[in-house]
Amino acid sequence: MLLITGGKYQGKREYAINELKVDPKNIIEGLNEKVMEMVCDGEDPSELTNIIMKVRPEAVVIIDEVGCGIIPLDAIEREYRIAFGRLACDLSEKAEHVYRVVAGLGIKLK
Repeated sequence: MLLITGGKYQGKREYAINELKVDPKNIIEGLNEKVMEMVCDGEDPSELTNIIMKVRPEAVVIIDEVGCGIIPLDAIEREYRIAFGRLACDLSEKAEHVYRVVAGLGIKLK
């Protein structure tokens, strides 16, 4: 698995396709929304990394960075932020390579 992270609308998908030559069919996006949905439903998203590694180990996972701002007042938003931060750490630990994309420029972290 390859992980690409960065802020919203920073060119993560384009970087994957144009610079890393990733097939768009191999990209997994939308984990931010999936984790929020799971938190709202009272589900634990901690197994998502294992599911991805089992079902699509060759995937390129693109996630938005979360947690670099003001701590939300809403309890669900805080719970989501904690769950997603932990998921991001787990994904990066298991990924073969990790990139951070800012303003369309990628930096290899791992």
